[in-house]
Amino acid sequence: MTDGTAAAVLTRWPRRRWLAAFVALPFVSAFLTGAAGVALDDAGLAWALLLLAAGVMGAGILATYVPRPGQRPSLGCRACAAVSGLTVAGAALALDTYGGQLSGPLLAVALTGFGLTQRLRQEAACTTGR
Repeated sequence: MTDGTAAAVLTRWPRRRWLAAFVALPFVSAFLTGAAGVALDDAGLAWALLLLAAGVMGAGILATYVPRPGQRPSLGCRACAAVSGLTVAGAALALDTYGGQLSGPLLAVALTGFGLTQRLRQEAACTTGR
C-alpha cells in the first residue's frame, strides 16, 4: 500500500466490509438515536442529518474489524483498535449528554470521524506496533 489516505483505503475495501457497514448502519443509527433520547420527529433536519453521518461513520468503524478474504481476524495494534472502537461509545455519550441540542450530533460526527480515520490509516501503518 503506497497511498495510506483514508479515501484510498476505502477504495480497496473488499465487498464483505461494505456489506458489514451496510448491515451495521441501521443498528448503529438506532443505538445513537436511542442514546440521544430524542424522537426524530422532534429533531431538526440538521440534527437528523448529523446523526445519520455519525451512524454511517460508526458503521464504517465496525466494518473495519471484518477481516479481508483469506486473512484471520486481527484488531491491529491494541491502542488504535481500542480508541477507534470507543469513539462510537463516545458519540453515544455525547448524544446522551446534549440531547436535542445540535452540539451533540456535531460532537458525535467529530468523534466517529476521528475513529474511522484512525482505523483506515492503521491499515497502512501503526505507530505503536502490532
